[in-house]
Amino acid sequence: NQGRIYDLVMDMLTFSTDRQPALQLASVNDTVRDVCEMTQELAQEADVDLLFDEGPEIPATRFDPEGIHRAVLNLVNNAIEAVEDRPDARVNVTTGIDDEAGRIVVEVQDNGPGIDPELLPRLFQLFESTKGARGTGLGLAVSRKIIAEHGGEIQVENRPGAGCRFRMTWPLEANVEEANTEASG
Repeated sequence: NQGRIYDLVMDMLTFSTDRQPALQLASVNDTVRDVCEMTQELAQEADVDLLFDEGPEIPATRFDPEGIHRAVLNLVNNAIEAVEDRPDARVNVTTGIDDEAGRIVVEVQDNGPGIDPELLPRLFQLFESTKGARGTGLGLAVSRKIIAEHGGEIQVENRPGAGCRFRMTWPLEANVEEANTEASG
């Protein structure tokens, strides 16, 4: 419960303030691995296979590790909840680089029911949740804001009945000032 309260408060603070990401040289693989290790117990309790496919040879880059951790954590938690109570429930998390575009890539894919196509246009709206009392409607909005602060974006590939994939990308060397101008405008 303390963890849930902390997550809620951090999501509210992240969304409610204009902030500059605290850029530092860090490893995307280390950050995402930490999220997967942290959520492994939750996945096991829900009878979900949580797999991390670490991208090879991703150099250390400048990004906000705490912010990216928060964005990935929201997506992984959502994916675990989406596949609960399904046979062969699985969440795959992958990291990599799109060399052609010069972008970091983090994907979270599940084999759940997918997203109702009518909900897709409102997916990243604040306080939009399909979880009833279990959800706040902050997670996806916060993740999108954090990625936008890094000059990136989140794309959703929806496969109704077969799950969905969230793909976060941001430049290898984020231009934070430019990203913040776009995110607030």
